[in-house]
Amino acid sequence: MLQSGLRQAQPVAIWADRTPEMILAVLGVMRAGGCVVPIDPRHPRARIDAILRDAEPLALFAADPAAASAAGVDPAWIRPIRPDDLPDVDADLPLPAPEDASYILYTSGTTGVPKGVVQTHAMLDNLIGWQLSQPGTPKRVLQFASLAFDVAFQEIFSAICGGATLVLMPVEAQRDVANLGQFLQDHRIERAFLPAAVLHVLQAPGRRQIHLLAARSSRRARR
Repeated sequence: MLQSGLRQAQPVAIWADRTPEMILAVLGVMRAGGCVVPIDPRHPRARIDAILRDAEPLALFAADPAAASAAGVDPAWIRPIRPDDLPDVDADLPLPAPEDASYILYTSGTTGVPKGVVQTHAMLDNLIGWQLSQPGTPKRVLQFASLAFDVAFQEIFSAICGGATLVLMPVEAQRDVANLGQFLQDHRIERAFLPAAVLHVLQAPGRRQIHLLAARSSRRARR
């Protein structure tokens, strides 16, 4: 990115599911001074096209470049996320200013064209500072949300900045809501930010053990 002339707070798109490559790309873009534009691979092509037209990112980093290209993304924009091929760069990079954009999230677009909402580094810092000030120090945090939803950044950075393990939930496991409680238990999750609809399934009658686990997660998520 730096070699391509990345400007401070310039948008850079990331096309990825919940994978280590996605986390690497988010941290890399922000540390280089760029602004993350999340692209959910499962969103409709029209939405993806609208976001890319509006954000005009310098590049699109993809864990699966072939899938991004097949979805209609201009191959000239696509850069593969390859942790083993990272170039050596000068570590003495300037820190972003508090008012610089850290990431852009887009509205659903149900009333028209999706609109970008810019989130600054100061906002993210305040959010994570508040989260870490809350009682409890979880050792394992679930990364449940798509990167295109704001809570994903709360999951990622509250875990990293709090010294916790971030447990990335595979797409297949997320779709299997009926077995989510077992997944939380098997992976020893101590904090999870879950939508109300998912909590409702976890708290269904006859699932007392899962109910207790979900109640702990939901209380922390609401703080």
